[in-house]
Amino acid sequence: LWCGLWFLIVYAIQFIPILSHFFEEPLHQMPLWKQAWLAFVDPINYTFWFIRELIFYIWVTPLIYLAIKYLKFYFLIFLCALLFLEQPSLFYANNVYLFQYLGLFSFTCGAYTSITKLNIISNFKTSTHILSVVIWGICIFLNFYVRDAYEETDMIAILCKRITMFVGFFTVWTMYDFINKRYELTNKPLYGYRFFIYAAHGVALTYFTKIYVKYIGENDIILLGLFFISSVLATLACVWCAKLLQKTTPKVYALLTGSR
Repeated sequence: LWCGLWFLIVYAIQFIPILSHFFEEPLHQMPLWKQAWLAFVDPINYTFWFIRELIFYIWVTPLIYLAIKYLKFYFLIFLCALLFLEQPSLFYANNVYLFQYLGLFSFTCGAYTSITKLNIISNFKTSTHILSVVIWGICIFLNFYVRDAYEETDMIAILCKRITMFVGFFTVWTMYDFINKRYELTNKPLYGYRFFIYAAHGVALTYFTKIYVKYIGENDIILLGLFFISSVLATLACVWCAKLLQKTTPKVYALLTGSR
C-alpha cells in the first residue's frame, strides 16, 4: 500500500513542469514491467527495502535460531565478516540486492540479545560518550576523502565505511541510554507515530537532497548539515500529516498504519 501510494505521488509530481526537471527518467515513459518493479519490488519508497528483507529473514528464523543456539557468538562473528565482502548480499537480481548481509546481521543481533537474555543497557562514563561522538565525527569526515580517492568497491573504502558504521552503532546505542537516564525518553506521544514517520520520510528526504544539490552544489560539509536539518523537518512534517489524517480521516490513518 505504501509503496504503491508513493509511486503514484511521484508519478503525479513528474507532470508538474517546475518539478519535472528533478527527475532523470519520467516514470510514465518507462515500460509497464519497470513501473511495477519500481512500485513494489525495488520501490521508490526506498526505506521499504528493509520490509522486503525482513520477510526473507522471518522465513529463515528457524535456521537463525539453531545457528545462535549451537554456534553462539561465533555466528555473529561470521555474519560480521560477511559485511566486508564486496557484494553486500547473498543474491543479486535486476539491480536489487536480496538477503543483504547488513540487514541479516542486525536482525540476528536482535535475535541473539533476546535468546540469550543479554542486557544491552549501557552504563558508560560521560567521557566514553564524548569520545565515541568525536571518533564517529572523525570517521564521517574521513569517508568524504576516501570516497573521492578510492572506488566504492575498494577494500579501503569498504573498511572505512564499515568502521564508521560500527562506531555509529555504538554511539547511537550508548547516547540513547545516556540521555534516557536523564530525560525519560520512553513512552512519549511522538513514539505513537513512529511507523508513519518510517513509511513517509524517505522520499521526502530524497527530494530535499535533490533541491539542495541543484541550488547549493555538492558541498560535503553543507550537505551533511542540511541532512540533519532535513531529518528534523521531514519528521515534523510526517507528524503533522499523521495528526491531520487522524483528525480528518481516522479510518484512512488506521489503514495506512495497520492500526498501529
